[in-house]
Amino acid sequence: MREIRFRALWRFWSFGLVLFTLTACTASVLPDGENEDPPVENPNPPAPDPDPDPDPDPDPDPDPDPVPNPGGDGPTMDPGFAVPANVINLNYDDALTSQENGDRFEQAMESLSAGDRLVISSGTYTVTGRVSVSANGTVNNTISVEAGEGEEVHIHRDGDSQNLIDIDNASYLTIKGIEWSGGSAGIRIINCDYLFFYNNEVHSTGDAAVTANSGNTSYLYFVDNHIHDTTSTGEAFYLGANNAVSITHHTYVVGNYIHDLQNTDQGDGVEIKIGSYACVISDNVIERTNYPGILVYGTNGRERNVIERNIIVGCRESGIQVASDALIRNNLIIDSPNDSGIRSQSHQGATPGNLTIVHNTIITSGPCLSVSSWGGDNIVFANNVLYSQGGEISGNTGNATLSGNVFLNDLTAFEDLKLDGTARNATPKAGSPIIGAGDATYAEDKDLNNDDREGTLESGAVDG
Repeated sequence: MREIRFRALWRFWSFGLVLFTLTACTASVLPDGENEDPPVENPNPPAPDPDPDPDPDPDPDPDPDPVPNPGGDGPTMDPGFAVPANVINLNYDDALTSQENGDRFEQAMESLSAGDRLVISSGTYTVTGRVSVSANGTVNNTISVEAGEGEEVHIHRDGDSQNLIDIDNASYLTIKGIEWSGGSAGIRIINCDYLFFYNNEVHSTGDAAVTANSGNTSYLYFVDNHIHDTTSTGEAFYLGANNAVSITHHTYVVGNYIHDLQNTDQGDGVEIKIGSYACVISDNVIERTNYPGILVYGTNGRERNVIERNIIVGCRESGIQVASDALIRNNLIIDSPNDSGIRSQSHQGATPGNLTIVHNTIITSGPCLSVSSWGGDNIVFANNVLYSQGGEISGNTGNATLSGNVFLNDLTAFEDLKLDGTARNATPKAGSPIIGAGDATYAEDKDLNNDDREGTLESGAVDG
């Protein structure tokens, strides 16, 4: 199976590597309630549930918690699905056209059942009809669709008249090691739970790359994927729906490489809509988005969402935008040329509150933090390191707790960190004002590298 595995890129900054040259273009500040849900391009789209279950519980006895593994071998996060036993080989037939092989792929996908493991050989499979997968496994009898070992599998759809593939009412399903391109939405997920989407590449879609905004979903694992070059609304991950018509919970977006979403109308990196809760966005590298690199709204009082250990570079709008109900820690944000490193404001009825922003390193040409409506309870902004060419904080922080933050006049306090993103080593130098500046009340045990914080407590994303 072809190994894409971009999860390790989140560590590359410490070696000062350069992946891309940043570009800056004008964009407006993200207004309240902006994104419309991407349209369903299918001929017979499912209607949204008018009275969705606000707290779906698909499995009364779910499998154990996923195991995080940032920087290690294997997936950055592994839900621990069992390997299905019934191997079905789909070999590319050179005597057939790409479309005819695509028809064979469609038939195989739509015939899956519990215990099946579909192993696909190299080739470009061009699909023409609607591909709709409704395959339900169990904890001990899962389903897998995967590229064979060392194989390069490309699933493609010409045009954007319908989605590349719909996964509709599926569970305990793994999809891994496959390149996906074309179509309207790339991967559209509807009424699913326990889905492991791992080590795939999704690009050149006519809309968002991956969506889960029609029907409630839970326990979705998007791990170590490569998402790039979308168009139209163009989000990499669009999870949940406007006004909580559909929500997702206990969903993980981990170890992905997301970049070049600027040829879009919107182009957020990861967007978690209002009402979705207990989601984790971690260990991703996100570069050159049009709208925010990460956008979360609020959970409507449920468990907070967590945004941690991400590297976010050169987003036209804010690196992270958040309304409420979130823990944001150990992120490195480098220049959002037309907005702020972090922006916090009311959004679709979510008013800032229950918000903790700690141990982030933010260097920008604009404000590091822009706030409005910060009059809510339980807001903490602590142990962050800020460098700005346009003022570190914009807006009234109200009654928020501010402590242990370090404001820098230049970047000499770091080992090798540059505003253009060509150097990303945010380790503080010995003797810099970052060393020992943190407030222990708001300390985090780990840093951006997932290393233990030891000795003096440094502010910012990286321990000294």
